[in-house]
Amino acid sequence: MLNVINGFYRADCGDVFFEGARFEAIHPPRAAGLGIARAFQHNALFRRMSVLDSVLTGLTRHSRTTSIEHAFCVRRDGRETRAFRACADEIIEVLELQSFL
Repeated sequence: MLNVINGFYRADCGDVFFEGARFEAIHPPRAAGLGIARAFQHNALFRRMSVLDSVLTGLTRHSRTTSIEHAFCVRRDGRETRAFRACADEIIEVLELQSFL
C-alpha cells in the first residue's frame, strides 16, 4: 500500500486521498514534496553507516548546494551542512536514538 501511496506502483482500482484532496496521478517527487515518504528499514543499503550518517543521507533531498559547491566547500555548503547536522541531531533526539550513535 505504501508503494501505491508513494507512486511507485499503480493501483488497479480505488483512489488515494491526502488531506482531503484526491491524487489524480501520483508521482514520487510530488508525494515527497507533500511530506509523504517511506523509509526503507533494511540496513543492507547502509550497513557501515552510523545512525547520524543515515539520517543525514535522508536529509540530502532538501539540499540546494550543487556538487561543485560541495566539492569546493563554498559558504552555502557550510551553512547547509550545519543546518542538516542540527536537524539530524534533533531527529535523533526525538526518536531517542542517542544510544546508537
